Amino acid sequence: MECVDDAIVQAKECLKIKEVIVQTRTDCKGQGSSTTKWWSNAEGKERRDMVINDIRLNEDSRRVQEAVQQMQQGQWTN
Repeated sequence: MECVDDAIVQAKECLKIKEVIVQTRTDCKGQGSSTTKWWSNAEGKERRDMVINDIRLNEDSRRVQEAVQQMQQGQWTN
């Protein structure tokens, strides 16, 4: 259960950091070019959905990285 709690805390922190970074980058490319969900403006279910999506993206990235490493080592089998 600690692993799940750690993943949730990490996802929340990541979303907060992304908000600062994206907000800074948005100023460089102009306003209104895309819509972004902001952690600070989200509530309830929307926040939960953002956390779940971030955890899924991290897990998918980890799986791809592991598959590439196994393929490079000749351990990947179909």
